[in-house]
This record gives sequence, structure tokens and C-alpha cells, in this order.
Amino acid sequence: MRNLRAVALGVAVLATLAGAAAASEWELVGYAGPLRFVYVDPAHLKDTSLIVRIVEDVYSKFGKDHAMEIDFFDDRAAVPQNVPFTSEQRRHQRAKFNFNPKNGLQRFVRLELVPDPNDATKLRIKETEEKLPLP
Repeated sequence: MRNLRAVALGVAVLATLAGAAAASEWELVGYAGPLRFVYVDPAHLKDTSLIVRIVEDVYSKFGKDHAMEIDFFDDRAAVPQNVPFTSEQRRHQRAKFNFNPKNGLQRFVRLELVPDPNDATKLRIKETEEKLPLP
């Protein structure tokens, strides 16, 4: 009987840890008007299936009746609470997803800071569009 309780406790602990690990991959931190601010663990930013799950979760929370933008950040402390974004917050924005139900727009772009070819002392944001397998 003790062994059975120990096994049950071990399974419960593992399930809790697995849930905590999954929950730490991303977090909807806040929103302002049509903007949704999401933190994504940097180790999971390239995971397209996770990005799709995040978009679908945001759809389920806020609906698909109005246009919105989901902004993805790689540093929890740099996720904005309002707009406009500061330059420090912009440095941590890694992607954005735009949705407009009026014209069917569903556009996802990854954002990367790259040297500005016109001014070596500055960085610019490079956008790379990626198709997401969304319904």
C-alpha cells in the first residue's frame, strides 16, 4: 500500500512539473486595445507549433470579431504594459501576428535586429514573413 501511495505521489509531482514546464513556455502578459502582449521563453521562439497554439489560445480568449495584433517578446521583464513601446522593449520583440477578420488577414512575421546598412552605429528591424498553419 505504501508503494502504491509513493507511486501515486510521484505521478502527481511529475504531472505538476510537466504542467509548470508547459506553462512557462509562454504567457499572455497583457493587452492594450487591439494589441496582445505575449512572453515566449527564448528556447521556444522558433517552435511554430507553439506559436500556432498561442494564436489559437488568444483567439479563444478574445474572439475573432475584431482586428488584433499579438506581439511576442523574449524577455518577461521587457513585455510592455501599454503603448508606445520603449526602445528597450522593441529590442526584445521577436515576432508579431496580425489578424483582420474584415479582409481575412492572418500575417505572422519574425523580427530580428540587424545592422543598418546606412548607419553602422544603428540597428534596424528586419521582418521575415512566415506562413502559419492556421484554419
